[in-house]
Amino acid sequence: MSPYGFMPPEEPRFGELGTAYDTYRVGYAPRVFDVLERRAGLAPGAAVIELGCGTGLATRPLVERGARVTAIDPDAGMLELAARHLGNAATFVCAGAESLPFADASFDLAVAAQAAHWFHEPDATREVLRVLRPGGQAAYLWKYPAPETPYTYLVDELLALLTGQEVRTVYAIGTVPDLLGPGWEGYRRVVLEQPVAYTVASYIGFISSRERIRQLAGDARDALLEELAGRLRELEPSGAFVERNLVYLVTARRPLA
Repeated sequence: MSPYGFMPPEEPRFGELGTAYDTYRVGYAPRVFDVLERRAGLAPGAAVIELGCGTGLATRPLVERGARVTAIDPDAGMLELAARHLGNAATFVCAGAESLPFADASFDLAVAAQAAHWFHEPDATREVLRVLRPGGQAAYLWKYPAPETPYTYLVDELLALLTGQEVRTVYAIGTVPDLLGPGWEGYRRVVLEQPVAYTVASYIGFISSRERIRQLAGDARDALLEELAGRLRELEPSGAFVERNLVYLVTARRPLA
């Protein structure tokens, strides 16, 4: 897997978290897709492959911008949820980024939203380059809490206390070396702000949807969520709060020649 911060050692099983993921995950603000229009070739009629589409949070705005979207995910359960929401507005294919069942030079744009840190490299990058047309772009997106916000680090504090593990995650995206290697040009990194509103209940739901938490907490997951709810009620007596998030958008293109 790509070295973007700490990642659990197991292969993900997102399908087991599909209902919580579908209910509590928040997508990206419209201006993120405005940037994709200006910098990455998102346009009506563009052939877009979305890598690791999950339940379709980023698929819908891509479709709404007029793109012809082929959305892939290795988890059939997540794909089923995405297809339920979007029907035939996009094409859904069960596949991983490391082995794309498409011809060379098939797409104008490859998008991965909160997914590229699960890719196995260098296989995924090689495949993305192969299926992009000359001049085609790759756009990798992540949305993480800003460093000064307390909530995610409270989760990691409780993880360390309940499991005895050393949890030292930094929630940010710096340089993505996979898009700086041979075959790429025009690398750019943009950071945008996006506030996300939560209640204590919806934040607990969001944390319950995280595969990283499922893996690291193990049998202590229910205790973690219960303790977290209590700490959040102490921290935010109103029961509602807004978390400042940062969206990291990294793009690069396949050269024309």
